[in-house]
Amino acid sequence: MTTKTSPKYTVSLKMGDGNKVYEGAGSDFAEALSTIEMPEKLIERGVLTVTNGKKIVEQVFTPFQLRGLRSNALSKEILAKRLSVLLK
Repeated sequence: MTTKTSPKYTVSLKMGDGNKVYEGAGSDFAEALSTIEMPEKLIERGVLTVTNGKKIVEQVFTPFQLRGLRSNALSKEILAKRLSVLLK
């Protein structure tokens, strides 16, 4: 018997002036971040919003930092730990 649970973390990335929004969800932050479909060309700043229940954390990223999040697993893990501390 399998039970479906709602995702614990919800992540949204707003690019540019906010008209482009990419969203993801997962049971932990790293999984939620990996479900975001980021564009190939990252030339604008982005605001990453993480929601865990009632707690919300927002952080601004430069295009260079966003490219690192897309391609580097270590960057994702470091960001996951840093933002999960802020959500507690």
